[in-house]
Amino acid sequence: MNYSEINKLISNKIKKSELFEVFRNEIDEMSMLGNAIAMSSTLLCFGNFVDFRFDGVKIIRNKDISDIALCDKNPSLAFMNSVCKKENLFPEKQLSFDLKNWNSVFSKIQTDKIPVSVECAFEDAVDYYFGFVTEINSNLVTMQCFDGSGIMFKEKVKVNLNFVSAVTAGDKYTNLMAKYAK
Repeated sequence: MNYSEINKLISNKIKKSELFEVFRNEIDEMSMLGNAIAMSSTLLCFGNFVDFRFDGVKIIRNKDISDIALCDKNPSLAFMNSVCKKENLFPEKQLSFDLKNWNSVFSKIQTDKIPVSVECAFEDAVDYYFGFVTEINSNLVTMQCFDGSGIMFKEKVKVNLNFVSAVTAGDKYTNLMAKYAK
């Protein structure tokens, strides 16, 4: 999908209490659910909805979006949305970012010391990095990463912004792993 198609579908949904489903068929077989927070010509930020709870936010590249499903055309999504409204599950406040480009996103992450999960999509693989942003250059972000055992990497990881396909921030997994990582 291109920006105008995405914009047409969700621009009136920004900061509203309405779920949508995002598909990125070239990167992941699984779709993502959420509510739109903000969008630019290159990036989309949405509340990450998992198992009837919002868990942080995701920022993805618009160019990776293959399709978007809305409540008015998807009965199961409409049902989940009605449950969210009845149970008052939509968060009053969510993290927000300047979505001009990845540099501006990572700048806020570094300034606010937000632990993040960074997804990098390559031609034949997808890598994930968990940790803190320590430095930002024009096309590289340096991170102090930790693994699934809570062990900090000895060497910092340099991530090329051209390959960053998603960032997750404010989620329980990353926050707790970062809190106890050594």
